[in-house]
Amino acid sequence: MTRSSCLAVPAVLLALVAAAAAPVPDPKAPPVKAAALRDAMGKSHLGKEVRTITRGLGAFPEIRSHRVLFQDAAKDDGKEDESFSLTWKTRGVEMACESGRVKAVWLYNQGADGYDRYPGELPAGLSFGDDPDEIERKLGKAEDRKELPEIRKVGGKLQDELWLQYDSKGLWVVLWRLPGEPYSIRFVSLQSPDEE
Repeated sequence: MTRSSCLAVPAVLLALVAAAAAPVPDPKAPPVKAAALRDAMGKSHLGKEVRTITRGLGAFPEIRSHRVLFQDAAKDDGKEDESFSLTWKTRGVEMACESGRVKAVWLYNQGADGYDRYPGELPAGLSFGDDPDEIERKLGKAEDRKELPEIRKVGGKLQDELWLQYDSKGLWVVLWRLPGEPYSIRFVSLQSPDEE
C-alpha cells in the first residue's frame, strides 16, 4: 500500500462518519423563528447564532458561491469570492453572507425557486397567502414598490412579480401571480439594516 493510499483511507472514513453524523431534517421539529434569523444579521456565518439556526433547521446548509452563480466564468478575475449563500431548501430558508457576515435571509413559499415552504411564522404577522392590500394593512405603505409584469417563467407560464420594500423595517416582501390571478407571497426577505 502506498503512502498516498494510506492517507486516503482515513479521509474516506472521516467523510463517511461525518455523513452519518449529519442531522436529518425532522418535519415535526419546531421551526426556527424569524426573530432568531433576524438576530443573525451582521453576525459571522460561523458564529453561535448561525450554528443555533443550523441545529434548529436540523440539516447542514448547502453553500452556494455567488461568483459561480452570477458571474460569467470568462469574466472571473480569480479573486476570492466573499459573497455566498447558505441554503436549507427543505426548510425554505436561504441566508446571504458577505465577507463572512449574514446580510439577508429569505423565507420561501412552497415551490419558489425549488424551495419547500418555510414552516415558521413570518415576521410582522404576515402569511404566505397575503395579498398586497393585506400586507400594507399590516406593515403600512411600502417605501418602494416595483411591479414586474411577466418576469418569471414557472411551470411554463410567465408570472408577474410585485416587490414591496420596507427598508426602514429591514423587510422586503416579494409576491407572485399568474396574470389575472391574485398575488401571494413568493418570499419574505429580512435585510441587514445597512442593506441597500
